[in-house]
Amino acid sequence: MKRPVTLVFLAILELTARASFAGDYNGLILEQIKQMPQGGRYSVSHFAKISLQSSAHFESGKFFFLPSAASPSFCSGATYLVFIRTIEALRARGQLQLDYATLNHLVIRDQRDGEGVWGRWNANGPGTARLFHALGLGQNFDNFDYAKPGDFMKIFWSRQVGKSEHGHSTVFLGMENRLGVQYVRYWSSNIPSGYGEKSVPRSKIAYAIFSRLETPANLARITSAPSVDSYLASLLRTRSSIAEASTARRCDAGALSVSILFNGFVLGWSVAWPPGPVNAEMIRRGLLPRKQGGRFWETWRVGLGACTGDFLWAFAVVAGAGALLNKPDVRIARGAISLVLLLVLAAVFSRAAWKAARGGKNPDAPGLTKQAHAKGGYRLGLLFVMSSPWNIGFWLAVVGSQRSLMATPSF
Repeated sequence: MKRPVTLVFLAILELTARASFAGDYNGLILEQIKQMPQGGRYSVSHFAKISLQSSAHFESGKFFFLPSAASPSFCSGATYLVFIRTIEALRARGQLQLDYATLNHLVIRDQRDGEGVWGRWNANGPGTARLFHALGLGQNFDNFDYAKPGDFMKIFWSRQVGKSEHGHSTVFLGMENRLGVQYVRYWSSNIPSGYGEKSVPRSKIAYAIFSRLETPANLARITSAPSVDSYLASLLRTRSSIAEASTARRCDAGALSVSILFNGFVLGWSVAWPPGPVNAEMIRRGLLPRKQGGRFWETWRVGLGACTGDFLWAFAVVAGAGALLNKPDVRIARGAISLVLLLVLAAVFSRAAWKAARGGKNPDAPGLTKQAHAKGGYRLGLLFVMSSPWNIGFWLAVVGSQRSLMATPSF
Protein backbone atom coordinates (compact mmCIF):
# COMPACT_ATOMS: atom_id res chain seq x y z
CA MET A 1 0.00 0.00 0.00
CA LYS A 2 2.82 2.38 0.88
CA ARG A 3 4.58 1.93 -2.47
CA PRO A 4 1.65 3.08 -4.69
CA VAL A 5 1.01 6.02 -2.38
CA THR A 6 4.69 6.97 -2.59
CA LEU A 7 4.66 6.75 -6.39
CA VAL A 8 1.54 8.93 -6.60
CA PHE A 9 3.14 11.46 -4.26
CA LEU A 10 6.34 11.60 -6.33
CA ALA A 11 4.35 12.00 -9.55
CA ILE A 12 2.38 14.91 -8.07
CA LEU A 13 5.58 16.48 -6.78
CA GLU A 14 7.24 16.20 -10.22
CA LEU A 15 4.25 17.75 -11.98
CA THR A 16 4.19 20.55 -9.42
CA ALA A 17 7.88 21.25 -9.93
CA ARG A 18 7.52 21.29 -13.70
CA ALA A 19 4.53 23.64 -13.55
CA SER A 20 6.35 25.93 -11.14
CA PHE A 21 9.54 26.30 -13.19
CA ALA A 22 8.27 25.89 -16.78
CA GLY A 23 8.78 28.94 -18.91
CA ASP A 24 11.10 30.72 -16.46
CA TYR A 25 13.58 32.49 -18.75
CA ASN A 26 14.51 35.29 -16.35
CA GLY A 27 17.81 33.64 -15.42
CA LEU A 28 18.78 33.38 -19.07
CA ILE A 29 17.96 37.06 -19.58
CA LEU A 30 20.26 37.96 -16.69
CA GLU A 31 23.01 35.84 -18.26
CA GLN A 32 22.76 37.88 -21.46
CA ILE A 33 23.11 41.10 -19.50
CA LYS A 34 26.38 39.86 -18.01
CA GLN A 35 27.73 39.50 -21.55
CA MET A 36 26.84 43.08 -22.49
CA PRO A 37 29.54 45.79 -22.42
CA GLN A 38 29.76 48.53 -19.80
CA GLY A 39 29.47 52.25 -20.44
CA GLY A 40 29.83 53.61 -23.96
CA ARG A 41 27.72 56.78 -23.56
CA TYR A 42 23.98 57.35 -24.01
CA SER A 43 22.51 58.97 -27.12
CA VAL A 44 19.31 58.91 -29.15
CA SER A 45 20.96 60.36 -32.26
CA HIS A 46 20.61 58.93 -35.76
CA PHE A 47 24.16 57.60 -35.46
CA ALA A 48 23.17 55.62 -32.35
CA LYS A 49 20.32 53.99 -34.28
CA ILE A 50 22.66 53.03 -37.14
CA SER A 51 25.13 51.61 -34.61
CA LEU A 52 22.34 49.52 -33.09
CA GLN A 53 21.50 47.98 -36.47
CA SER A 54 25.12 46.96 -37.01
CA SER A 55 25.39 45.38 -33.56
CA ALA A 56 22.91 42.58 -34.37
CA HIS A 57 23.76 41.17 -37.78
CA PHE A 58 21.38 38.56 -39.23
CA GLU A 59 22.93 36.16 -41.72
CA SER A 60 22.15 32.59 -42.84
CA GLY A 61 19.30 32.31 -40.38
CA LYS A 62 21.37 33.32 -37.36
CA PHE A 63 22.05 36.48 -35.36
CA PHE A 64 25.63 37.58 -34.79
CA PHE A 65 26.08 40.12 -31.99
CA LEU A 66 28.64 42.86 -31.59
CA PRO A 67 27.11 44.82 -28.70
CA SER A 68 30.18 47.05 -28.41
CA ALA A 69 29.31 48.35 -31.88
CA ALA A 70 26.10 49.80 -30.44
CA SER A 71 27.93 52.72 -28.90
CA PRO A 72 26.58 55.21 -28.19
CA SER A 73 23.40 53.40 -27.14
CA PHE A 74 19.88 54.11 -25.92
CA CYS A 75 17.52 52.31 -23.54
CA SER A 76 15.08 50.47 -25.82
CA GLY A 77 17.94 49.39 -28.09
CA ALA A 78 19.84 47.97 -25.11
CA THR A 79 16.91 45.93 -23.80
CA TYR A 80 15.99 44.74 -27.31
CA LEU A 81 19.55 43.44 -27.80
CA VAL A 82 19.15 41.46 -24.56
CA PHE A 83 15.79 40.16 -25.79
CA ILE A 84 17.05 38.85 -29.15
CA ARG A 85 20.24 37.53 -27.52
CA THR A 86 17.96 35.49 -25.24
CA ILE A 87 16.03 34.18 -28.23
CA GLU A 88 19.27 33.23 -30.00
CA ALA A 89 20.58 31.51 -26.84
CA LEU A 90 17.43 29.38 -26.66
CA ARG A 91 17.86 28.44 -30.32
CA ALA A 92 21.51 27.50 -29.74
CA ARG A 93 20.46 25.21 -26.88
CA GLY A 94 17.85 23.55 -29.04
CA GLN A 95 15.04 24.81 -26.79
CA LEU A 96 13.40 27.02 -29.42
CA GLN A 97 12.64 26.51 -33.10
CA LEU A 98 11.74 29.52 -35.25
CA ASP A 99 11.49 29.65 -39.03
CA TYR A 100 13.37 32.10 -41.25
CA ALA A 101 10.35 34.38 -41.75
CA THR A 102 9.91 34.84 -37.99
CA LEU A 103 13.60 35.52 -37.41
CA ASN A 104 13.59 38.03 -40.25
CA HIS A 105 10.89 39.98 -38.39
CA LEU A 106 13.30 40.39 -35.46
CA VAL A 107 15.90 42.24 -37.53
CA ILE A 108 16.38 45.89 -36.61
CA ARG A 109 15.73 48.06 -39.59
CA ASP A 110 14.28 51.53 -39.88
CA GLN A 111 10.83 50.48 -38.63
CA ARG A 112 8.44 53.17 -37.52
CA ASP A 113 7.05 53.15 -33.98
CA GLY A 114 4.45 50.40 -33.70
CA GLU A 115 5.66 48.56 -36.81
CA GLY A 116 6.79 44.96 -36.52
CA VAL A 117 8.66 43.61 -33.50
CA TRP A 118 11.35 46.27 -33.11
CA GLY A 119 8.91 49.09 -33.92
CA ARG A 120 6.61 47.96 -31.14
CA TRP A 121 9.49 47.51 -28.68
CA ASN A 122 10.91 50.96 -29.45
CA ALA A 123 7.59 52.81 -29.31
CA ASN A 124 6.45 55.23 -26.65
CA GLY A 125 3.95 54.01 -24.09
CA PRO A 126 3.53 50.32 -23.27
CA GLY A 127 5.39 49.14 -26.40
CA THR A 128 6.97 45.96 -25.02
CA ALA A 129 3.81 45.08 -23.11
CA ARG A 130 1.67 45.49 -26.24
CA LEU A 131 4.06 43.20 -28.13
CA PHE A 132 3.93 40.56 -25.37
CA HIS A 133 0.15 40.67 -25.26
CA ALA A 134 -0.37 40.64 -29.04
CA LEU A 135 1.85 37.60 -29.54
CA GLY A 136 1.21 35.86 -26.21
CA LEU A 137 4.87 35.99 -25.17
CA GLY A 138 4.12 36.27 -21.45
CA GLN A 139 2.41 38.18 -18.67
CA ASN A 140 2.14 41.94 -18.26
CA PHE A 141 1.55 43.45 -14.82
CA ASP A 142 2.28 46.57 -12.77
CA ASN A 143 2.78 45.16 -9.26
CA PHE A 144 6.33 45.55 -7.90
CA ASP A 145 5.65 42.81 -5.34
CA TYR A 146 5.18 40.29 -8.16
CA ALA A 147 8.22 41.37 -10.18
CA LYS A 148 11.30 39.13 -10.48
CA PRO A 149 14.85 39.95 -11.58
CA GLY A 150 14.95 39.47 -15.34
CA ASP A 151 11.50 40.95 -16.05
CA PHE A 152 11.45 43.67 -18.71
CA MET A 153 10.27 46.93 -17.12
CA LYS A 154 9.03 50.10 -18.77
CA ILE A 155 9.42 53.03 -16.38
CA PHE A 156 7.33 56.20 -16.64
CA TRP A 157 8.96 59.10 -14.79
CA SER A 158 5.80 61.20 -15.04
CA ARG A 159 2.10 60.70 -15.69
CA GLN A 160 2.55 61.80 -19.30
CA VAL A 161 2.41 59.12 -22.00
CA GLY A 162 2.97 59.59 -25.72
CA LYS A 163 4.14 62.85 -27.25
CA SER A 164 5.31 64.37 -23.95
CA GLU A 165 6.43 61.09 -22.39
CA HIS A 166 9.45 60.64 -20.14
CA GLY A 167 10.05 56.90 -20.08
CA HIS A 168 12.83 54.34 -19.78
CA SER A 169 13.06 50.76 -21.12
CA THR A 170 14.92 48.57 -18.60
CA VAL A 171 15.43 45.08 -17.20
CA PHE A 172 14.33 44.79 -13.57
CA LEU A 173 17.05 43.58 -11.15
CA GLY A 174 15.34 43.83 -7.77
CA MET A 175 14.49 46.05 -4.81
CA GLU A 176 16.76 47.22 -2.02
CA ASN A 177 16.50 49.41 1.08
CA ARG A 178 18.94 52.20 1.81
CA LEU A 179 18.48 53.93 5.16
CA GLY A 180 14.78 53.16 5.11
CA VAL A 181 14.27 54.32 1.50
CA GLN A 182 13.16 51.73 -1.05
CA TYR A 183 15.20 51.70 -4.26
CA VAL A 184 14.53 50.00 -7.61
CA ARG A 185 17.53 48.38 -9.35
CA TYR A 186 17.57 47.94 -13.11
CA TRP A 187 19.86 47.50 -16.11
CA SER A 188 19.68 49.49 -19.34
CA SER A 189 21.51 52.13 -21.33
CA ASN A 190 21.30 55.03 -18.90
CA ILE A 191 21.98 58.76 -19.12
CA PRO A 192 24.83 59.72 -19.42
CA SER A 193 27.12 56.67 -19.18
CA GLY A 194 25.35 54.11 -21.38
CA TYR A 195 25.21 50.40 -20.55
CA GLY A 196 25.08 49.50 -16.87
CA GLU A 197 23.07 49.10 -13.68
CA LYS A 198 21.33 51.89 -11.87
CA SER A 199 19.19 52.36 -8.75
CA VAL A 200 16.55 55.02 -8.18
CA PRO A 201 14.17 55.65 -5.28
CA ARG A 202 10.85 53.92 -5.79
CA SER A 203 9.11 57.28 -5.20
CA LYS A 204 10.66 58.73 -8.40
CA ILE A 205 8.81 56.22 -10.58
CA ALA A 206 5.31 57.38 -11.45
CA TYR A 207 4.32 54.06 -12.99
CA ALA A 208 5.95 50.87 -14.28
CA ILE A 209 4.82 48.03 -16.54
CA PHE A 210 6.51 44.65 -16.27
CA SER A 211 6.64 42.06 -19.05
CA ARG A 212 7.78 38.51 -18.27
CA LEU A 213 8.99 36.26 -21.09
CA GLU A 214 7.28 32.87 -20.78
CA THR A 215 6.43 31.52 -24.24
CA PRO A 216 9.05 32.73 -26.75
CA ALA A 217 7.84 30.18 -29.33
CA ASN A 218 4.82 32.45 -29.84
CA LEU A 219 7.09 34.87 -31.71
CA ALA A 220 6.00 32.86 -34.75
CA ARG A 221 2.64 34.66 -34.48
CA ILE A 222 4.24 37.87 -35.73
CA THR A 223 3.88 36.64 -39.32
CA SER A 224 0.08 36.77 -38.98
CA ALA A 225 -0.17 39.80 -36.65
CA PRO A 226 -1.07 43.28 -37.95
CA SER A 227 2.01 44.92 -39.40
CA VAL A 228 1.44 48.10 -37.37
CA ASP A 229 0.00 48.68 -33.88
CA SER A 230 -2.09 51.77 -34.49
CA TYR A 231 -2.18 52.82 -30.81
CA LEU A 232 1.61 52.74 -30.47
CA ALA A 233 2.06 54.43 -33.83
CA SER A 234 -0.18 57.31 -32.72
CA LEU A 235 1.87 58.07 -29.59
CA LEU A 236 4.50 60.00 -31.56
CA ARG A 237 1.89 62.65 -32.39
CA THR A 238 -0.69 62.43 -29.61
CA ARG A 239 -0.73 62.53 -25.83
CA SER A 240 -2.02 59.65 -23.77
CA SER A 241 -2.23 58.91 -20.04
CA ILE A 242 -1.20 56.31 -17.50
CA ALA A 243 -4.79 55.11 -17.29
CA GLU A 244 -5.02 54.68 -21.06
CA ALA A 245 -1.61 53.01 -21.22
CA SER A 246 -2.62 50.66 -18.42
CA THR A 247 -5.71 49.66 -20.37
CA ALA A 248 -3.84 49.49 -23.68
CA ARG A 249 -1.17 47.14 -22.33
CA ARG A 250 -3.98 44.70 -21.38
CA CYS A 251 -2.44 43.27 -18.25
CA ASP A 252 -3.16 39.57 -18.20
CA ALA A 253 -5.04 39.71 -14.92
CA GLY A 254 -6.70 36.37 -15.56
CA ALA A 255 -3.43 34.57 -16.13
CA LEU A 256 -1.87 36.36 -13.19
CA SER A 257 -4.77 35.37 -10.92
CA VAL A 258 -4.57 31.74 -12.05
CA SER A 259 -0.83 31.75 -11.36
CA ILE A 260 -1.35 33.18 -7.87
CA LEU A 261 -4.14 30.70 -7.14
CA PHE A 262 -2.01 27.79 -8.35
CA ASN A 263 0.97 28.90 -6.24
CA GLY A 264 -1.34 29.30 -3.25
CA PHE A 265 -2.71 25.80 -3.79
CA VAL A 266 0.80 24.30 -3.97
CA LEU A 267 1.85 26.24 -0.87
CA GLY A 268 -1.22 25.11 1.06
CA TRP A 269 -0.75 21.51 -0.04
CA SER A 270 2.90 21.52 1.01
CA VAL A 271 2.07 22.74 4.53
CA ALA A 272 -0.92 20.39 4.92
CA TRP A 273 0.43 17.00 3.82
CA PRO A 274 3.30 16.37 6.33
CA PRO A 275 2.13 14.18 9.26
CA GLY A 276 1.81 16.13 12.49
CA PRO A 277 -0.43 16.74 15.49
CA VAL A 278 -3.23 18.35 13.44
CA ASN A 279 -3.49 15.46 10.98
CA ALA A 280 -3.24 12.94 13.83
CA GLU A 281 -6.04 14.61 15.76
CA MET A 282 -8.23 14.89 12.66
CA ILE A 283 -7.73 11.20 11.89
CA ARG A 284 -8.49 10.28 15.50
CA ARG A 285 -11.72 12.27 15.56
CA GLY A 286 -12.70 11.00 12.13
CA LEU A 287 -12.49 7.41 13.37
CA LEU A 288 -14.48 8.01 16.55
CA PRO A 289 -18.19 7.14 16.63
CA ARG A 290 -20.57 10.07 16.37
CA LYS A 291 -21.76 9.44 19.94
CA GLN A 292 -18.27 10.17 21.22
CA GLY A 293 -17.94 13.41 19.27
CA GLY A 294 -16.32 12.01 16.16
CA ARG A 295 -16.95 11.92 12.41
CA PHE A 296 -16.89 14.72 9.86
CA TRP A 297 -17.99 17.90 11.63
CA GLU A 298 -15.71 17.52 14.63
CA THR A 299 -12.80 16.74 12.30
CA TRP A 300 -13.70 19.75 10.16
CA ARG A 301 -13.57 22.08 13.20
CA VAL A 302 -10.00 21.01 13.98
CA GLY A 303 -9.00 21.55 10.34
CA LEU A 304 -10.68 24.95 10.26
CA GLY A 305 -8.79 26.03 13.36
CA ALA A 306 -5.53 24.85 11.77
CA CYS A 307 -6.28 26.78 8.55
CA THR A 308 -6.94 29.91 10.60
CA GLY A 309 -3.59 29.48 12.33
CA ASP A 310 -1.75 29.06 9.03
CA PHE A 311 -3.42 32.19 7.69
CA LEU A 312 -2.39 34.18 10.75
CA TRP A 313 1.22 33.01 10.48
CA ALA A 314 1.38 33.74 6.74
CA PHE A 315 -0.17 37.18 7.23
CA ALA A 316 2.21 38.01 10.10
CA VAL A 317 5.29 37.03 8.10
CA VAL A 318 4.16 38.97 5.01
CA ALA A 319 3.37 41.98 7.20
CA GLY A 320 6.97 42.06 8.46
CA ALA A 321 7.20 39.66 11.38
CA GLY A 322 9.67 37.60 9.36
CA ALA A 323 12.25 40.38 9.45
CA LEU A 324 11.89 40.64 13.23
CA LEU A 325 11.93 36.90 13.93
CA ASN A 326 14.96 36.35 11.69
CA LYS A 327 17.22 38.58 13.78
CA PRO A 328 20.08 36.54 15.31
CA ASP A 329 19.08 37.09 18.96
CA VAL A 330 15.43 36.37 18.27
CA ARG A 331 16.31 33.21 16.32
CA ILE A 332 18.32 31.87 19.26
CA ALA A 333 15.47 32.61 21.66
CA ARG A 334 12.98 31.05 19.26
CA GLY A 335 15.10 27.90 18.97
CA ALA A 336 15.37 27.60 22.75
CA ILE A 337 11.61 28.04 23.19
CA SER A 338 10.91 25.47 20.47
CA LEU A 339 13.26 22.95 22.12
CA VAL A 340 11.62 23.44 25.51
CA LEU A 341 8.15 23.10 23.96
CA LEU A 342 9.10 19.85 22.22
CA LEU A 343 10.59 18.43 25.41
CA VAL A 344 7.48 19.35 27.40
CA LEU A 345 5.18 17.81 24.79
CA ALA A 346 7.31 14.67 24.68
CA ALA A 347 7.16 14.38 28.48
CA VAL A 348 3.40 14.93 28.61
CA PHE A 349 2.62 12.42 25.83
CA SER A 350 5.04 9.85 27.25
CA ARG A 351 3.49 10.18 30.69
CA ALA A 352 -0.04 9.78 29.28
CA ALA A 353 0.96 6.74 27.22
CA TRP A 354 2.69 5.16 30.24
CA LYS A 355 -0.38 5.64 32.41
CA ALA A 356 -2.67 4.21 29.72
CA ALA A 357 -0.39 1.17 29.29
CA ARG A 358 -0.17 0.48 33.01
CA GLY A 359 -3.85 0.96 33.69
CA GLY A 360 -5.02 -0.81 30.55
CA LYS A 361 -7.38 2.05 29.83
CA ASN A 362 -8.56 2.96 26.38
CA PRO A 363 -8.67 6.75 26.00
CA ASP A 364 -11.45 6.29 23.49
CA ALA A 365 -13.53 4.01 25.69
CA PRO A 366 -17.32 4.43 25.67
CA GLY A 367 -17.20 5.98 29.10
CA LEU A 368 -15.84 9.22 27.66
CA THR A 369 -18.58 11.65 26.88
CA LYS A 370 -19.19 13.44 23.62
CA GLN A 371 -18.29 16.72 25.27
CA ALA A 372 -14.86 15.42 26.33
CA HIS A 373 -13.98 14.65 22.73
CA ALA A 374 -15.77 17.44 20.92
CA LYS A 375 -14.96 20.35 23.14
CA GLY A 376 -12.66 22.93 21.67
CA GLY A 377 -11.98 21.31 18.29
CA TYR A 378 -11.51 24.66 16.56
CA ARG A 379 -9.39 26.07 19.37
CA LEU A 380 -7.32 22.91 19.53
CA GLY A 381 -6.47 23.09 15.80
CA LEU A 382 -5.63 26.79 16.14
CA LEU A 383 -3.42 26.12 19.17
CA PHE A 384 -1.57 23.29 17.43
CA VAL A 385 -0.64 25.47 14.46
CA MET A 386 0.15 28.67 16.36
CA SER A 387 2.49 26.85 18.77
CA SER A 388 4.08 24.42 16.31
CA PRO A 389 7.81 25.10 15.71
CA TRP A 390 7.49 23.42 12.32
CA ASN A 391 4.76 25.86 11.19
CA ILE A 392 6.75 28.85 12.40
CA GLY A 393 9.82 27.72 10.50
CA PHE A 394 7.80 26.89 7.38
CA TRP A 395 6.18 30.29 7.00
CA LEU A 396 9.39 32.13 7.80
CA ALA A 397 11.28 30.09 5.20
CA VAL A 398 8.67 30.04 2.41
CA VAL A 399 6.88 33.39 2.64
CA GLY A 400 9.87 35.27 4.00
CA SER A 401 12.17 33.99 1.27
CA GLN A 402 9.67 34.85 -1.48
CA ARG A 403 9.72 38.48 -0.45
CA SER A 404 13.51 38.57 -0.10
CA LEU A 405 14.08 37.15 -3.60
CA MET A 406 13.60 40.63 -5.00
CA ALA A 407 16.09 42.26 -2.65
CA THR A 408 19.54 41.45 -3.99
CA PRO A 409 19.71 38.90 -6.79
CA SER A 410 22.92 37.04 -7.49
CA PHE A 411 24.12 38.72 -10.62
